Amino acid sequence: MKVCNVELVKKGSTCELRADIHRDHTQNVFHLWYRFPAVLEDHVSVESGNLFLAALLLPAMKSGEELHIPMPVSPRLLRSADTIQDIYHTWNNQLAKIKVASPLAVDQDPQAAKGSENGMFFSSGVDSFYTLFKNLSCQPENEDTIKHLLVVHGFDIFTWNTSLYDQLLANCERVGSATGANVHPIATNIRDLMEEYVHWGYFGHGACLASVGLALGPLFKQIYIASSYTYADLFPWGSHPLLDPLWSTENSSFIHDGCEATRAEKTRIIADFPLAMENLRVCFNVTSGAINCGRCGKCVKTMLRLYIAGALDKIETLPNAIDISTVETLTVKGDHDAKILTAIADMLGNSGQDEVIKRALQKALSCEVHQISRTDELSEVWTRNLISTNRELESIFTDNAGALILVDEDQIRTALNIGVPIFPFVEQNGAYWGMPEDDAAAIGELERLIQIGATHIAFTWDSFWCLDHYTGFLHHLRVNYRIILESESLVIFDLRTS
Repeated sequence: MKVCNVELVKKGSTCELRADIHRDHTQNVFHLWYRFPAVLEDHVSVESGNLFLAALLLPAMKSGEELHIPMPVSPRLLRSADTIQDIYHTWNNQLAKIKVASPLAVDQDPQAAKGSENGMFFSSGVDSFYTLFKNLSCQPENEDTIKHLLVVHGFDIFTWNTSLYDQLLANCERVGSATGANVHPIATNIRDLMEEYVHWGYFGHGACLASVGLALGPLFKQIYIASSYTYADLFPWGSHPLLDPLWSTENSSFIHDGCEATRAEKTRIIADFPLAMENLRVCFNVTSGAINCGRCGKCVKTMLRLYIAGALDKIETLPNAIDISTVETLTVKGDHDAKILTAIADMLGNSGQDEVIKRALQKALSCEVHQISRTDELSEVWTRNLISTNRELESIFTDNAGALILVDEDQIRTALNIGVPIFPFVEQNGAYWGMPEDDAAAIGELERLIQIGATHIAFTWDSFWCLDHYTGFLHHLRVNYRIILESESLVIFDLRTS
């Protein structure tokens, strides 16, 4: 795996760092890009290889390729790469330890090269609000105060989903204005590459955060990454207190922050801040026009923690009442999820409402989900997404009327049971016939299938790349049809109404 043709291009109010990633195992090139606001242009360097080490180490390990970076890499980071690989390899022995070939960076003037600012990756979720408020409380207006919020488009919000990102950015700008922090909208397609090789949550997202931070190394002396779990609950996860600091260089450090507090404790603390209650965003399962759906597992668990903290009536971005039927039908995703719901049940009191919620949680925990196996290391994730997809589609086709176009590269169509006909995309005589050649072919196939009865089109998680690749097709869908669901595993358009 080799980095080539790196350039920084100014594009109006933004600048774009581009590179071609040559991959031996596929004999093709991935066009990697990072887009930054123009105000950061002077802090983005095409002469440093640090960001590419973070972006490409996992893909190279998964494919067993040497990693060649022609630009110099920080000696500290290059030394840490061995330990990073050791950690990844112990988590998954299919990630082979590989050679990294790169010249070493030499600082002519170390003091001039050091960053001076403090930033953090900010999603306006519970974890990031906790880290921000903790910093502002402990470091009020001093050299360690966080003054920059990095809001990345392309991580938990895919690059094709501009409407949700615009809502998130508006929330973050309100937070920045209230706290005196600069908000920097950043976009990248690195997740598209990373997910070809490893699972985003268990491995990829931490390295991608580091890659964005390393691209801005000349600006920051410290970059905070909010923790997801406590020291008592650690397990292999992409952003981790063992891993995050290892991405540091001589000039800038990554700080994994917040492992001392549980999600319930963080929720109770941020509930005292109106700024968080007005702008909290926790959801990946959003329909158009909302920042949180109020029904998915993340939303419901957040609402339950707010209820326990006596603060559910304060939240402005989630419902202010618990829907018991939604609690009863929560999907329990393995032992870890069961542990979280059990902990929430244990925190409830003895009131009548608390007892009703406890029974609802016990019902969710007692529900056994049929597992469909797949013979690769992502079988658990694939199974969860398949189960979630089937349930979401069942909820749309409750009357067994209509027909679905499924954009899934024919991966899960035969495993679904939703009570309506399913057309593969592209379809010929009922069989999958490969992806369309271009936007015009995709639009033509869509309209043909509508003529023979299709009422909805759904894109599955493994085919979200189509929404970036067929931009004209996506525009045609958005202009002419109504989107009714956007989740981590599924995007659905209703083809019956404009």
